[in-house]
Amino acid sequence: MGIDEQNDGKTLLLGAGHVGNQVPSKMHEGSTDTRGAVIEGLRQPSALQQKLAADLFGVADVERVINPPEGLNGKDVLRINVTNKKEWETVENLRKLAPAFGKIIYDVFKDDGKSADVIGTDEFVRRYFVEGDMAGASDMYVVADEGGKVEGLYLQGDVESAGPLNMKYILLTCVDKNLRGQGMGKDLYRLIFSRQDVDAFVGITHTPSVVSSRVRIGDEFAYDTFFAGSKNGDADLAISDPERNALKLAYAGIDAQTEHYGMGELQEGVPEDYVNYGADGIAPRTMEEVEAIPNQQLRSRFENLVGWQQTNRPGECIYGKIVTLKRFAVDKLKQ
Repeated sequence: MGIDEQNDGKTLLLGAGHVGNQVPSKMHEGSTDTRGAVIEGLRQPSALQQKLAADLFGVADVERVINPPEGLNGKDVLRINVTNKKEWETVENLRKLAPAFGKIIYDVFKDDGKSADVIGTDEFVRRYFVEGDMAGASDMYVVADEGGKVEGLYLQGDVESAGPLNMKYILLTCVDKNLRGQGMGKDLYRLIFSRQDVDAFVGITHTPSVVSSRVRIGDEFAYDTFFAGSKNGDADLAISDPERNALKLAYAGIDAQTEHYGMGELQEGVPEDYVNYGADGIAPRTMEEVEAIPNQQLRSRFENLVGWQQTNRPGECIYGKIVTLKRFAVDKLKQ
């Protein structure tokens, strides 16, 4: 609710009939044999790769990211690209994903002392996979250890209202609760922002570290980040007319996703830069949390957000809309 491929064209493809060390449809850089020979120097496919490739055959391609960000070296970094959306969204298909991804999703939404025995049950799959972010994904990134345990997960979906811009809605970004604060979330951003064919990543957040990370890491890849109506966390930075036009398209995509989640009726009277997810989900931010934000400009944006929430929607969770926009992408709106 609130987090593509490193080095396009250099990814080992599994799925679509390619398993093990067969030469895939996307060749490793420097390889020339296209007849199914073993590629010199490539690792054997992990057990997780092979399991996902088999489970998702005909539904999604499972790719290995060959050159991930440095912080992910030694990890099993995969991209899953959905090729059959209708089949992907079925209960039968999504149930196959629960063994690999159930625990990390459970920790995000149910880290409240309840038994993990619920993972994989019909109710769990329905709530967090069928009706949750997983069903809406067009592609996803997975970080796992050598034993196949998923340590990081990123889901994104397509934005249909983006006009000439290619936008992705960030559905969910999560890191194993025992590994948080060690930089994996930032490396997931580096992984997705390195993809050259995406003009903007859109979504919602009420987490200050998400905003600061997207501002800082987005800048490394020539993106500007707009949060709750400000540019790069600074209310004094001017937003150009072409940027505002791009934000209108992005906001339309965010609003459509909000409607999809059944939250549309909660948006009456809510400022256009905010989204209300009600009182039944994640707890709202507090002013005590906001006061701890070191950056004064960013703290000011969250003071506005939390102040409005406490005054107008006490007890309900208000998010800020966030858009990370490629700087030259607005030129497409002039054509």
